[in-house]
Amino acid sequence: MSAFAGSDSYWGSCSSTVGLSVGPAPPAAPEYPQPIAPIDYTPMFAGIIAAVAVVAVIVVVSLFWKRK
Repeated sequence: MSAFAGSDSYWGSCSSTVGLSVGPAPPAAPEYPQPIAPIDYTPMFAGIIAAVAVVAVIVVVSLFWKRK
């Protein structure tokens, strides 16, 4: 414990250290897993475009068929 001379204007001054302990360093952080590759939506978009094209062809053919 340490005591410091002062003017006692507010309170007497003192300080103490309860204890200090130094241990081994914490273990290194685990390596993070590699990020997962983003999903490739190209086949889904190709399927949607193909479906829209088939529907468009059916609509055009049905319009011509009704005119006859």
